[in-house]
Amino acid sequence: TYTYRVQACNGGGCSGFSAEASATTEESSGPNLFISNLYLVQSTQSLDGDVPLVADKAGFLRVFALASEGNDLQPEVRVRFYHDGALVHTATVSAPGASVPTSVSESSLGYSWNVEVSKSLMESGLSILADVDPGNAVGEPDEGDNQFPASGTPMTMDVRTTSTYRVTFIPVLQNVNGLVGNVSAGNADEFFDDVLERLPIADTDANIHAEYATDAEVLERDNANGAWGTVLSEVNALRVAEGGSRSYYGVVKTDYTSGVAGMGYLGWPAAIGWDRLPSGAGVAAHEWGHNWNRRHAPGCGAGSPDESYPYADGKIGLWGMDVGPNSLKSPATYFDFMSYCGPDWVSDYSYEAILNYRESAGAVAVSGVAEPSLLVWGRVEDGVIVLEPAFEVETRATMPTQPGDYRMDGLTSTGASLFSLEFDLIPVPDGKPGEGHFAF
Repeated sequence: TYTYRVQACNGGGCSGFSAEASATTEESSGPNLFISNLYLVQSTQSLDGDVPLVADKAGFLRVFALASEGNDLQPEVRVRFYHDGALVHTATVSAPGASVPTSVSESSLGYSWNVEVSKSLMESGLSILADVDPGNAVGEPDEGDNQFPASGTPMTMDVRTTSTYRVTFIPVLQNVNGLVGNVSAGNADEFFDDVLERLPIADTDANIHAEYATDAEVLERDNANGAWGTVLSEVNALRVAEGGSRSYYGVVKTDYTSGVAGMGYLGWPAAIGWDRLPSGAGVAAHEWGHNWNRRHAPGCGAGSPDESYPYADGKIGLWGMDVGPNSLKSPATYFDFMSYCGPDWVSDYSYEAILNYRESAGAVAVSGVAEPSLLVWGRVEDGVIVLEPAFEVETRATMPTQPGDYRMDGLTSTGASLFSLEFDLIPVPDGKPGEGHFAF
């Protein structure tokens, strides 16, 4: 029993004390409830919630409420969402199981209180406050530690606005066998399936180029004849000749079902891949990963792996989640999509690197107005320079961004210098050893 008096104070002083009153409370000896962590995930997330999020893309909130001892309690959790400090949405979540866990486990959605978060809530300025047993239905020793963050200040989410990923798809006709890559307005969006599921991209935009015919040798499952690199080089030259600022993706058809399925540049927006859906979506994501400056994650024979990759054998490192079907991806089972292993998902390492690359250097634009130009292009294979036929084109000029190990000289018929360009080759991670391309 507690006996107490009340006094009121303001700037002018204090009142006298009230008469005494008393209250008798019930002793609580049950488990204490509290929230250990919460995080919002779109593809991958750490327990600390420090992986950035993408605006206008749905997410999934996990709240890890715990009890100080074993129990059969089933308390609710209330979650409040704020935009720039203003309350915009409240969700009350029933207990996911027959008791409150006593330690954090990410291995099952039954160990957390969960909220599907619509893309309309995912915007800059989002913050979240959660509390367990908001109606104090459970008697516990301490009712003062039921909210998270404990300060009562909503937790700020790092939500970033990203650019639309714009791709021009090119159906490639192989003159050697008549096979044409199957891509059209009707199926182009299917090539984005893995990108939208896993990567920090909220919106895509596709257009379909006219069919492109190549005289390259037949595409082989082991690329022994280098034809995959030839076609990639042609798609890149097409992009440069047209002065495009979008990513170019050539779609090919093969006469085999296993083997080389795609090839893309490192840090340059052109790639090719086969048309076999749904696997073609995974191939596209992998090759675009190269375009976003991602080397291979180590594992299963992937060449030129990223030596800075932080997790053994190319595993994803943290728990991942496919938000559509609310499917968890175990770090013990899943490999990064930039490895050659499966099953695959995305690591936080690759996710954040792609987000940062697209925010800083990912938008490759061509400036100026179209004018009569000379397309000079080619590649290096096994140390041998292959210079393809030059073409006169009407386009916006694309020039080397920095000097490098190669030089291209343009001369008059009398040997006088017209131009001299120093440049580096564009690397091809899935190509032959030392393979690189150029087009200006």
